[in-house]
Amino acid sequence: MRKLYFLAVFLFASVLSAQTLQEFSALLQANDTIGQQELLKKWKKKGVNDPDYYVAAFNYNVNKGMVNGVGFRDEPEGEEYLEMVNTEDSTQVFYMVDERFYEKDYINEALIVITAGIEKFPDRLDMRFGKIHVLGEAENYDAFTKEVIKVIDYSYKINNKWKWIGGELMDNGKDFMLENVQAYTAKLYDTNNDDLLVNMVQISETVLKYYHDSVESLSNLGVVSVINEDFKTALQCFLKAESYREDDIIVLANIANLYVREKDYDNAEKYYGKIAKYGNDEDVAFAHDAIRQIQELKKEKK
Repeated sequence: MRKLYFLAVFLFASVLSAQTLQEFSALLQANDTIGQQELLKKWKKKGVNDPDYYVAAFNYNVNKGMVNGVGFRDEPEGEEYLEMVNTEDSTQVFYMVDERFYEKDYINEALIVITAGIEKFPDRLDMRFGKIHVLGEAENYDAFTKEVIKVIDYSYKINNKWKWIGGELMDNGKDFMLENVQAYTAKLYDTNNDDLLVNMVQISETVLKYYHDSVESLSNLGVVSVINEDFKTALQCFLKAESYREDDIIVLANIANLYVREKDYDNAEKYYGKIAKYGNDEDVAFAHDAIRQIQELKKEKK
């Protein structure tokens, strides 16, 4: 399954148009690395102006560079792991987990070839996303962030007219681009590394430079401000996000929580009321429970 991962992302069989790419796809599925290598050598001689060559060469090097192995952790990770106890100290527990390693030479070659492809075909979003994905998997977050920002800048430059595999012009280039940019920002957040909060800010501010009504980017800035305990700025971000999407439950909940924190119970109750207005049954139950608690706090305050 490891060898088919990037195939599934970048080489969808339903959109393959070039015979050479179809041949490469078959070799990739068969895990025939020798066949892939021979085909790429022939292809390179006549295919340097073929965007699919760069996609194929990128996939070849990434798949060669990925190695599955075993790692040891102090805490369990994922759904499958093996608990182990140190025989010298029975109180010490370790967890053995599956882990993916990257061979730098192949990954570096993959990045070199896809960068060359992007330079020749800068409007191919699949290439750019492939590069970003690999940088993220390799945890090179500074380069990852720079590439995400390049996508945002270039998207505005070309009026979001992106092409995908096979050179097809995308119908929803802007929305698709922004959805993935948000996913990349969330990846930074999910690392739980506060040093990467600045990266989240850089990406979100770049989005807002061109798309001032991006609720997701405003919310990102609000979340970072909360983590940095700048609650005034956080509230401003969330209120601005609300002005563009008044029924966003997450935004409303963040505003309500900040008002509770500031002991502004009237506004907190107001925003939980909005959650009850726009939310589903679970949201409504949550909001009514919060309102009851706020009303108790107001009584105590008196």
